[in-house]
Amino acid sequence: MKAEYVRAKGFEPIQQEQMVIDYVKEHGTIRRAEVAELCKINDIQAKHLVRRITEKYQQFQQRGSKRGTHYIWVDQPV
Repeated sequence: MKAEYVRAKGFEPIQQEQMVIDYVKEHGTIRRAEVAELCKINDIQAKHLVRRITEKYQQFQQRGSKRGTHYIWVDQPV
């Protein structure tokens, strides 16, 4: 029963942040749609999540704009 509760409840925000960061470190880049799919959240929630991560970590940086927006992890913040 406990495991079912955790699965039904979903991921905590800190887990979502870590999943996104791990994904970017592994694959080099991520788009907001991929964040939504990875964390099983809607587009608005994904927008807030990437905003929170960019504000919290200087290494997590936005590149591009509008439809070309993607996020990368830079080991040496600029």
